[in-house]
Amino acid sequence: MSQSQYGLEEIYRIALEQSSFMTAIYTGPEIRIKFVNDLMLRAWGKDLSIIDQPIRQAVPELEGQPFFDYFETVYKTGTAYESVEERADLLVNGTFQSFYYNFSYRPLKYPDGTVWGIVHTATDVTDHVMSKRALQESERNFKNMILQSPVASCIYNGPRFILSVANKRMLELIGKTEDQVLNKPVMEGLPEVKDEGFEQILQKVYNTGEGFEAREQAVPLPRDGKVETVYINFTYTAIRNGEGQVTDVLAVAYDVSDQVKAKLQLKAFAEEKERIAKSLREERERLTQILETMAEGVGIIDVEGNITYANPMAEKILGLQRDEILTRTYFSTNWENLRLDGSALPESEHPMSIAMTTGQLVFDHVIAVQPPDKELIFISINAAPIRNEDGEIVAGIGSFMDVTSRVKLAQQKDEFISVASHELKTPLTSVKAGFQILHRYFDKRPDLPEGLSRIFQSANQNLDKLGALVNDLLNVTKIEKGQLVLSKTTFNVVDLIRECCDHVRFAGTHEIVTSGDWNAEMHADKQKIDQVLVNLVNNAVKYSPNKNKIIVHVETIPGHIKVSVQDFGIGIAKEKASHIFDRFYRVDNSGVQFSGLGLGLYISSEIIRRHNGEIGVQSEPGKGSTFWFSIPV
Repeated sequence: MSQSQYGLEEIYRIALEQSSFMTAIYTGPEIRIKFVNDLMLRAWGKDLSIIDQPIRQAVPELEGQPFFDYFETVYKTGTAYESVEERADLLVNGTFQSFYYNFSYRPLKYPDGTVWGIVHTATDVTDHVMSKRALQESERNFKNMILQSPVASCIYNGPRFILSVANKRMLELIGKTEDQVLNKPVMEGLPEVKDEGFEQILQKVYNTGEGFEAREQAVPLPRDGKVETVYINFTYTAIRNGEGQVTDVLAVAYDVSDQVKAKLQLKAFAEEKERIAKSLREERERLTQILETMAEGVGIIDVEGNITYANPMAEKILGLQRDEILTRTYFSTNWENLRLDGSALPESEHPMSIAMTTGQLVFDHVIAVQPPDKELIFISINAAPIRNEDGEIVAGIGSFMDVTSRVKLAQQKDEFISVASHELKTPLTSVKAGFQILHRYFDKRPDLPEGLSRIFQSANQNLDKLGALVNDLLNVTKIEKGQLVLSKTTFNVVDLIRECCDHVRFAGTHEIVTSGDWNAEMHADKQKIDQVLVNLVNNAVKYSPNKNKIIVHVETIPGHIKVSVQDFGIGIAKEKASHIFDRFYRVDNSGVQFSGLGLGLYISSEIIRRHNGEIGVQSEPGKGSTFWFSIPV
């Protein structure tokens, strides 16, 4: 049949049937189906038997859905209706299934504008909608995965790198809130990193699709109102769409500040350790140079007593080679250590032993050393313990010098003093007796010249002073030779104080005030304790010329009787008080001259020491001194 044989209506029908769109035509207010192509029939699951049926009757499963209302509205108003991706639930093989369509309802009108029908065209976009929804669901899942990730993560969208998603950890890491950074270009939301090169890295990842990874990157980030350097490991990964185009960049970051700081601290510690080690090496070299050139011998021992170092002067003093010294201990049996009196020196009394066992410093401790084939030598030793960081003694160091000449000179001096004092004592006693006889003889004569009595009295006083000096020298000699013998008795301390202080009371220059335990009794050598008290009281009188009060106090303390003599005189400086009991030591009092040899306090301290007691002084310049001693009961 040729084209001319078809009517215009037939041509339209054929065109609609072959259309790629689902098509139907409805007429009348009942919306009767006048034409429907195969695409529409298949979508409805119907056949041509529905022709000329109202749509409600032909496709009743659309009841309850909005489509019948759309038809009636278009027919009544003459206004077309279009929809995109709208869902329709249709009965397919006995089961309702959901489909999505893009469709339009367009009115068919007479020339006068009266609506006589509706043309319905539709396109099945179910696959597209489902794909899009799947993609949206995938995006939602991906976003949720980012938000719930335990690692700081975010997504930068598009070429402007808009921060579209950021989880809590990422916000905490960059020190920002959602309002400050979300939906903003990265550099607008985080200006602190503007000049750090991150935008250029993002641009490269976005343009090339190649990821980027950085470790221990220093980044300036806000912390508590100020910008601090934070160290992070991070990656940038390109995100592509279905066509393979890069649309976003995923950023994942880890705060490794603690690890980096720990490494930096460790590095700094190692560098400091090396610096200290270098400094110690240099210091050791300087110390070694000093020790090697010292005028004193120096030796170092370990905790076992083995000598681990000896300087050249130690070799010279001991007369041994260094190799020989380093094979010995400080108390080696290869030589004999002696006290100054010639008796054997116990190891416990050796200065190095004292320093190592007590932890105390030892100064100027003189011992004698007898090498097997050489002359006896005397050495003065200073000793000190060496401790580790925990305060444990790990070694000891001693410096020593040969004081043989000094000791021998002192021995000669002591011998001279001993001989001189003994030789002086007898003629001095005779002279004093002679003066006393002459004094008594002339004192009875009425014609005695006025000044002669004073001359005799002055001569007697000077002889008493000279006798006291000789007695002091004799006492020192006895002490040095160990001949100070004690004869102990029990006596009342206050009674002894009264007896020994009578000479001061008779002189009338000072008031002696006795206080404390009046019943205290002491078991000691009464004569020698009297000597100590006289010494202390005489010193109090001597060194308080402008004060007239001296307090002697007695107290009983657990296991001891303590006696103190307090004056209010010139006092003693702290640095001098520690030497006050040394032999021949006299305090320099700003040019004020006081008589005496400086032996009284030395002798007193030795007497108390022989009683196993203690003696000491508390003093303050300008406020006076308190000398005290205690004797075990």
